[in-house]
Amino acid sequence: MALRTLFALMLLAAALPVQAQTALFETDPASRAALTPDQATYLTHLETRETFVASSLVRVNSDALSRQDVLRLDLPQQGAILLQPDRIETRSGRDYSWFGFGEDAASTNGIFVVRDGGITGTVRANHQLYTVRHLGDGLHAVVLLDERQFQDHEEDYTDLVIDAAEEQRAQQRVVATMPIMHLVVAYTAAAVTDLGSAAAVEALIQLAEDETNQGYINSDISARVALAYVYQTATTESSSTSTELTRIYDTSDGYYDELHTHRDTYAADIGIVITGDVFGSSCGRAYVNASSSYAVGVVMQDCATGYYSFGHEIGHLQGMRHNPETDPSTTPYAYGHGKYYEPDVGTWSPSSDNYRTVLSYNCSYYCPRVNWYSNPDISYNGEATGDASERDNARVLDQRAATMAAFRVPSVTVSGDAGWRFMASPVEGLTVAELADQNLIQGISGYYPAASPNFYSGYNGSAWSTPSGGSDVLASGAGFAWYFYDNTVDPGGASESVALPMAIYVTDEEQPFDDVSVALHTSGDKWNLIANPFVGGLDVSGGLGGWATGGSLASGVGQVWDPATGSYSLTSTLGTLASWQGVFVENSSATGIDVPSASRTSGGTFLRQAGSAFIAFELDGTQAGTEAPLLDRAAVLYLHPDAAADWDLYDAAKLYPLDAAYALLAFSGERDGEPMAKAQESQAMASAVRFTVPMSIETAGAETRLALRWPRMEGIPEDWTLMLTDLVTGETVDLRASASHTFTVEAEPAADVPAHPAARPMSPSTATDRFLLTVEAGRTTATQGPADGLPTNFALHAAYPNPFNPSTTVRYEMPHAAPVHAEVFDLLGRRVATLLQDDVEAGTHTMRWDAQDAASGVYILRLQAGDTVLTQRLTLLQ
Repeated sequence: MALRTLFALMLLAAALPVQAQTALFETDPASRAALTPDQATYLTHLETRETFVASSLVRVNSDALSRQDVLRLDLPQQGAILLQPDRIETRSGRDYSWFGFGEDAASTNGIFVVRDGGITGTVRANHQLYTVRHLGDGLHAVVLLDERQFQDHEEDYTDLVIDAAEEQRAQQRVVATMPIMHLVVAYTAAAVTDLGSAAAVEALIQLAEDETNQGYINSDISARVALAYVYQTATTESSSTSTELTRIYDTSDGYYDELHTHRDTYAADIGIVITGDVFGSSCGRAYVNASSSYAVGVVMQDCATGYYSFGHEIGHLQGMRHNPETDPSTTPYAYGHGKYYEPDVGTWSPSSDNYRTVLSYNCSYYCPRVNWYSNPDISYNGEATGDASERDNARVLDQRAATMAAFRVPSVTVSGDAGWRFMASPVEGLTVAELADQNLIQGISGYYPAASPNFYSGYNGSAWSTPSGGSDVLASGAGFAWYFYDNTVDPGGASESVALPMAIYVTDEEQPFDDVSVALHTSGDKWNLIANPFVGGLDVSGGLGGWATGGSLASGVGQVWDPATGSYSLTSTLGTLASWQGVFVENSSATGIDVPSASRTSGGTFLRQAGSAFIAFELDGTQAGTEAPLLDRAAVLYLHPDAAADWDLYDAAKLYPLDAAYALLAFSGERDGEPMAKAQESQAMASAVRFTVPMSIETAGAETRLALRWPRMEGIPEDWTLMLTDLVTGETVDLRASASHTFTVEAEPAADVPAHPAARPMSPSTATDRFLLTVEAGRTTATQGPADGLPTNFALHAAYPNPFNPSTTVRYEMPHAAPVHAEVFDLLGRRVATLLQDDVEAGTHTMRWDAQDAASGVYILRLQAGDTVLTQRLTLLQ
């Protein structure tokens, strides 16, 4: 559920005003004759249920909901009622829930889920139940139901003895003041068929959440439920709720097994399955008094809302029971029953005072179910909804909610050595104090303010900012920097240091369920620290550039610091950004970024962007004197159909690590005419392409022996040539035939460790060009020539570098053995160097000219093999 804006409006104490009334429904009887096949199928399903009484087809004025007008609703067999708006809970601009009440709030009320102009809702009007369903294309059905026809489940459900170990683990994580129990909800294909579309089912599930929370509000219960993840399962349901519940509970029987993975991924305390209308004798089923592993249930979509079976089954998981007349059991709580009230025995009319609470079964004749849980301190139409001895569901929930809200909590394990971590909150409303309670925070008000800060909550392009105090709320989607000391020290104040590894938990905040908007700055170096705002992974394989708002990013490639390897990684090859993870992005002019909830993922195979390809390089080394490993994983050649020759969103700047010792690999390029060290070099993905890319090396505090590897090569056509030339040794390596290349560099002293964490671009002036990567479409050493894989033509390739100082390397190809003569001449025709005069075998070769004794100027390289002569112009800059 997204961060919500609540518009609280007072209920009227007197009659609702006649003025400013807006009709929500416009009857459209002619539309029945013009239904599409899908609309007709959906409407037929609605009108052939046993609960159906009457219906009308209407168009909906959804603008009246957003304007907070007093609504006039014309209902079948009821006439007009008025609803006064109470509040709106907004998930996004076109996705919100509207709550309102009539003059008698108990007997007349409504909840509407609004999504892209369509409405899914429940209306209670003078104790009668109506549902509103979107048939598509703006057409809605308003249906009067006879809830006496709903089938409650049997009394043979399973009572559980709470697993003490599971309960204790959950209780150790309880910090909630208003417990929020997060839900993973699966729905079946049959539910989609019944409701016409997956979108309709998901709107119904949102309505079920809204109704459940409204029931808690009505009953003065502080707990809430919140959707963490909703998805369609591949499992086909049976016709038995008992069978289905066993299937859902079992983690490895082939039915709903993924639900348990999703519970773990999205830190969901409870798992619910919404089925089609397949259970003839029951609306749902759940375990009673569930511990974590048993916190699952099944609900038929027809009963989930309006009849409140969604909240009913969750109530069983919490330990609530039916009314004592039906279920006299006193375990686990003697006071844990629902209540019915039947002053009009043997009869009922809309003016009757009969009712029953959410967990109660029917009375002797008929008591409508109302969205209240039994509570002796709360009345419905003047009658207490419970009593202290037998009927107090509210007490049960108040006792169990905090523990249940900690069955699965968003957590992250911080491991490794002391150092900076770039993190983010996966929930809304997380405060600095909640983190300071779990590991050391210092340098801010209330937390050792005289010490150097180890926690930064913002970066403005030139400086980091610290929170003003523990009550500061960490913005969803914005990253923060936190230094962990990896020791156990209690300085005697409000926060203490804990050794690594350790887990960070949050339990009393709401998880974002919809898109999250993050503000970006365009100041200073324009680097922004943003983050995955969700519980669960975030698919970033398509790049971040398309998420920018109000302008554009300088690069659509995010950079993630990994303290375990001492290297950045790029989102283009990571594919998924982990929960709690911060990521650096370089901005240009964007004012914000919208992180789409649709990109949330629970894992799976990495899928690169359609039409793209890449080679991911790694540079391995060791730290001088310690032999500690050094690794650089932020070097990617990326090919995409939309990539341009100049800098674009597929390019990325190279960043220095946060450590004093490093070995870095970068692509040498330009941006706006200036030299640029690049972590990602982008080139156009085309059928006819040939390019060379220089690659540079920079080390600090590293041993002189390094290894360059290319462990991942994805989407590169098999008939492409991929050659790496070492510009110092002249050695040429076929990337398809070899997995690595070992080389040596000169020793360099360790760098200064920055006082503050920062995204520091690598300086191209301090790096040395070491390699030349050549990519050529349609030519591979395996397929370009005869069966022995030799070149088919005598060829001279471009020297690199060129211009150069003091040396350059040239690659050439020989289709067969021959005498080769290579000489260099100045523009007056004088020979200044002989590079080669020898018999050369067939294959690909390189030669190097060291021109340190030659003057600056233009020279001609002449290469002769047999009767064939090739030349190339070289420019020396001394």
